[in-house]
Amino acid sequence: MGKGLSTTSVVAEDGTFRLDPVAVWDDRGAEIILVEDLATFKVKQTRAKIEAGKTAEVTIGEPAGTRAFATVEGRVTIGGKGCADAFVVVRTEGGDKGFVKAGADGTYRKDDVQPGRVRVEVWFADPRTIDDFSAHALEAIEMTGGELHRFDFELPTGAFRVRVVDEETGRPIAAAVAHARPTDPALGKDRFPGFRYRPGWGLRTGPDGTAVLFAMLPGEEHEVAARADGYVKTKTTGHLPGTPEHPAEVTIRLKKK
Repeated sequence: MGKGLSTTSVVAEDGTFRLDPVAVWDDRGAEIILVEDLATFKVKQTRAKIEAGKTAEVTIGEPAGTRAFATVEGRVTIGGKGCADAFVVVRTEGGDKGFVKAGADGTYRKDDVQPGRVRVEVWFADPRTIDDFSAHALEAIEMTGGELHRFDFELPTGAFRVRVVDEETGRPIAAAVAHARPTDPALGKDRFPGFRYRPGWGLRTGPDGTAVLFAMLPGEEHEVAARADGYVKTKTTGHLPGTPEHPAEVTIRLKKK
């Protein structure tokens, strides 16, 4: 399905739903997304072949009791404190995937993982803003019904407070995307056994033009960048992070296009 071409429907009590019309964008088919719980962003997703003028039957998940599910749980922390809003994704080799979001204390639990070979991914900060920063399992994990798999992620403790302003007026720019990452892309990649880690953080600035970026590698140089609608993206390098309690201050001045 092409970007912006979507159809929504509410699932009935008997578990059925109807999406009509569905755009046939290309031969990859359409993505069917089931949102079970918005608070925890508990989501299931599959892809279906759709032919113009025809109706396709799609099943997401399995009826309760038909098969024992596996469970993936754990905690995402920074300096031992919970890191909220990390997105945990599980993908089956059949192409289905599901999401769940860590809570305020950093814990997450997905207890409806389809048995089989599964890949686990964790996306840090808010991947809906910038999806560069994550940890991906290096290999698929064989999961059987009733098994519990735990994955904990203690992130680095460095931090920046980034202020984004208009170069000409000095006024703060709200809703700019600010992000930071190690200058050396190889740093930190082996931090979590069995996963490839891409360290960094990205957020949109608040009304005062600032964003606090966490999970920086202490003592290492970082590049800090920002972009906003109508402005030229700007990147600066050589910054050393502070701590979550005392983030290093960085100001980025954006020039209008």
